[in-house]
Amino acid sequence: MGTTGGFNWVDVMTTDQAAGKAFYESLFGWTSEDHPSRPGETYTQFSSDGKTVAGLGEIPAEQQAQGMRPAWSSYVTVDDAAATAVRAAELGGTIVMPATDDMDQGRMAILQDPTGAVFSIWQDGNHQGAQKLSGLGSLAWVELATADTAAAQAFYTGLFGWEVEHGDAGAMPYTTFSNAGDQVVGMYDMKGQLPEGTPPHWLVYFAVADADGVVAATRDAGGSVMTEPFDVPDVGRIAILGDPQGAVFGILQRATEG
Repeated sequence: MGTTGGFNWVDVMTTDQAAGKAFYESLFGWTSEDHPSRPGETYTQFSSDGKTVAGLGEIPAEQQAQGMRPAWSSYVTVDDAAATAVRAAELGGTIVMPATDDMDQGRMAILQDPTGAVFSIWQDGNHQGAQKLSGLGSLAWVELATADTAAAQAFYTGLFGWEVEHGDAGAMPYTTFSNAGDQVVGMYDMKGQLPEGTPPHWLVYFAVADADGVVAATRDAGGSVMTEPFDVPDVGRIAILGDPQGAVFGILQRATEG
């Protein structure tokens, strides 16, 4: 099962499920398997080395008509989704979607932190998060861009009990959060770093062996490059990409891999 308090699952909701599957399979070498979800719909699970790493679903037509755009979402495993949602509200967050059963797979809620970033929580049922959470082709990092790091830190440490360490990423101040001894979450002040008007958000990164090669493959497949590859000392090589439908994600070639 997923580690309580850790990001243990990510998925992308898109406007073209078949095209999304083809893109990510070609980019990361993932295999996919479709599972029944709501009536007339399926949910895709991607695997790397035979172990699940991420999911993909199609945005319902009515939600597309309301303006919902393709995006990656990240899920923190909790013991009690309903109680965690209530606690998030007590800490100044917003319950976007209350705790809801996803058939027999588990129970989830969608929350927004006090700075505006949206994330999800997951209470395990038959689906217990990613089976592979390290190594190439898997989730490598989850990062919060926010305009109020103090408020975000107070919220997430209060909600999940994360441990905090302040440092830098090159010349930029950078906060890392640890859960159960694993340092897997980052945060930075987006002011002056991102275009004006960019909302606070969580960004998922996947581990790759060759960041520049993945960037080239993204372009060839009709995706976009939001940030060209750059090096972060003692971390690795990073790029921010968009899939052909517009969902944004990061890649990380660790300094010890590739």
